[in-house]
Amino acid sequence: MPDTLFLLDGHSLIYQSFYALPGLLSPDGRPTGAVFGFVRVLDKILKEHAPGGVAVVLDKGGRTFRHEAYPDYKKNRKPMPDELKAQIPLILDILEARGIRILEQEGVEADDVLGTIAKRASEKGMEVVIVTRDKDLHQLLGPRVRIYDPRTDTIQDADDFRRTKGIEPARFPDLIGLAGDTSDNIPGVPGIGEKTALSLLGEFGDLEGVLAGWERIKGPKRREKIRDFAGQARLSRDLADLKTDLDVEADPQAFRLRDGEDRKVQALYRMLGFGSLVTGEKEEAGARDYETVGPSDLASLAADLRNAGTFAFDLETTGPDPIGSDLVGMSFAVEPGRARYVPIRSFGGATAVDEEEALRVLGPLLSDPDLGKIGHNLKFDATVLLRRGVPLKGIAFDTLLAAYLLNPGRRSLSLDAQAAEVLSLKTTPITALIGEGKDQKTLDLVDPEAVCAYACEDADVALRLKEALSPRLEAEGLREVFARAEMPLVGILAAMECEGVALDESALTALDREIEKRLEALEARVHDEAGEVFNLNSPKQLQTILYEKLDLPVVKRTKTGPSTDAGVLEELGRLHVLPALLSEYRGLKKLQTTYVRALPKAVHPATGRLHASFNQAVAATGRLSCSRPNLQNIPTRTETGRRIREAFHPRGGHRFLTADYSQVELRIMAHLSEDTEMVGAFGAGEDIHAAVASEIFSVGPSEVDKEMRRTAKAVNFGILYGLTAFGLSKDLGISRAEGSRFIERYFEKYAGVRRFIDEVIEGAREEGRVRTMLGRLRNLPEIRSGNRNRRLFAERTAVNTVIQGSAADLIKLAMVAVNGRVEREGWPARMLIQIHDELLYEVEAESLEEVRRGVVEEMEGVMSLHVPLKVKWAAGDNWMEL
Repeated sequence: MPDTLFLLDGHSLIYQSFYALPGLLSPDGRPTGAVFGFVRVLDKILKEHAPGGVAVVLDKGGRTFRHEAYPDYKKNRKPMPDELKAQIPLILDILEARGIRILEQEGVEADDVLGTIAKRASEKGMEVVIVTRDKDLHQLLGPRVRIYDPRTDTIQDADDFRRTKGIEPARFPDLIGLAGDTSDNIPGVPGIGEKTALSLLGEFGDLEGVLAGWERIKGPKRREKIRDFAGQARLSRDLADLKTDLDVEADPQAFRLRDGEDRKVQALYRMLGFGSLVTGEKEEAGARDYETVGPSDLASLAADLRNAGTFAFDLETTGPDPIGSDLVGMSFAVEPGRARYVPIRSFGGATAVDEEEALRVLGPLLSDPDLGKIGHNLKFDATVLLRRGVPLKGIAFDTLLAAYLLNPGRRSLSLDAQAAEVLSLKTTPITALIGEGKDQKTLDLVDPEAVCAYACEDADVALRLKEALSPRLEAEGLREVFARAEMPLVGILAAMECEGVALDESALTALDREIEKRLEALEARVHDEAGEVFNLNSPKQLQTILYEKLDLPVVKRTKTGPSTDAGVLEELGRLHVLPALLSEYRGLKKLQTTYVRALPKAVHPATGRLHASFNQAVAATGRLSCSRPNLQNIPTRTETGRRIREAFHPRGGHRFLTADYSQVELRIMAHLSEDTEMVGAFGAGEDIHAAVASEIFSVGPSEVDKEMRRTAKAVNFGILYGLTAFGLSKDLGISRAEGSRFIERYFEKYAGVRRFIDEVIEGAREEGRVRTMLGRLRNLPEIRSGNRNRRLFAERTAVNTVIQGSAADLIKLAMVAVNGRVEREGWPARMLIQIHDELLYEVEAESLEEVRRGVVEEMEGVMSLHVPLKVKWAAGDNWMEL
């Protein structure tokens, strides 16, 4: 649009981006959601619309002429959050570096400036597009003025406004004069909403027509309102009416895009961690020495790799599934800018290396623990190789894990994003070769030269990233957690995923039939209680039953009316049986769809086993997560959950062995807080929950019953997660005063815990981040937020991260230690699943006792604390028995 001027409503877009991307952080932990969202909108406009001119209009701040006319104007507006305020200068720096005009004017609002420029530019024959979500600017719509909403990616013109509102855009201030505007605290006429206001304007033409014809308005109360509040209506209209005759520069030529400072822009993007926005140029072809290796050159390549001692490598496959995909090729790099590609499957008859021969020559190098391996997401490569009988050893540096440790809240950990952010390199995305969506093809069907360049680039970039990220790990004190916990775990997780677990599909099929009958019975009971048949999955129909027919109290509201979510149903279930039955129905239905029916579909056709993925670089606390499918969340407290676990079984002649840390987070709390009472209790082997129950209920240890212990357990773990008296009262069904009393007594007894929590929060405020016992970092920028709720959440997160993150480090160290012992002893045992503090093994039945002793010994001795680490174990013929 060379003759189109795009005017960006700055603060509207900035606020929208801020709330859309609240968790986005820069590498140094600063909030950047508003910056990233704003820049992304700007880039979209420049790329897709190619405007002739662009300007960003901002509010100068302070009082305007509207405040003079009506002191309560925008009185209910909250001040700009500190996290957003800190991002404004960054946005201004980017705009300035990109050569884009920024306009502000005191005494008026940005809308007035936008209106003035839009009016004058359109009068000079230029097309104007205002980029905003602010409805006040609709009054500017005209023959050459349109509005673009970046959230919905739609452009609205005057005809669109007329169709939806039934009035002319110029009459928008009249609409506000009658209906008011709560966001700007414009009063309007009491009792007149937008629908009524539009009807009146349609009948009388404009506001003055409505006020003059008040006697002819239907409804006595409405007539009186219009008559009595005529002055307030005119004031409201004037507040909404934009001032379009300001003394501002409005020459369209002044907004032509100027030459920017691209280096400065790119430097800002890298500093902020916007890897996807960095547009570093591809290096000249001569700077990259990428070459395909044929069958006759394999031995020479192997010699070069062995002589190098350390090398980067990457595998290319026909898909993202490491278990079932075919190997397309292998790339290697020993120095920046130079890489070699071994094609195994090539399109178009190009010379390829036989897979068996390639692995015969190169496999011994990949399995040599004395040769260091560098790569990005090496767990994938390790799994692919292990499926082919080649265990990857000597895993030295995974750039994905390094980037994750440096900033666990990073938006993207992809190789492309890291190359752009860290190296200022624009890499070739995989979609450039295989396409997207339904037209996507596999890599073995792509031109061999293109595959060679792509694969070599991956190995080359990984090598360069290692050189850039390694010093950063050292500087941030992350070397220990990287070297001791994360890197040794890569091969262990690959082995777990490759091994998989056996599943009795017929048992789940039978369970599915049972669940279906139970669901039908529950549905019938719900309908009986309601006195009518309705759709249990329809929130609207359920609202009618709960809140109109049964007249139950509204616990929480949403945009669509009274809430019917799980928490609400649980609370209402204490008052009436129907929501309790519905909760049971929903829970059972979720188990059926999430596990009973989904697990058999996840069994891999190539192996007949279930191969879940265990992810190191997802949870900010350092915990391993599980996906495709998630085996960590199968419930154990319900009979159905236990029946699901019963379907998991070991292979013939083997048994399952589980080893689970006992109360590990509380033990870490005792260690870190050095609270004498808690350390003493664990040291003496006491039941910590019973000990706390004895204290908060003021009874002797022998008088503690199961309910008291349950309450104490909730208090113990609640303290770790910052549970308030309100939260405790809700969880236990007790009064808030009682919950407060429990917490107060807890801290009276365990004063060291209170001191520890305060110290963690204070340290987080000073540093803006926290560390685990092993040095793992987590940035917490909102710990200094002016928003109380965000600040309190960050404080709870700080304490939780130190405790749960240290427990995550501990279990990773335990996995490494046990795996080493299994390999040294040659035990017939395989680690299959990790469930947070628990490890599940498949062990030959005859060796079970020996393995059990060794596993418990390694887990209990992996870290020295002020309190003993205790491990519970169990053995069985299926997962339920454990």
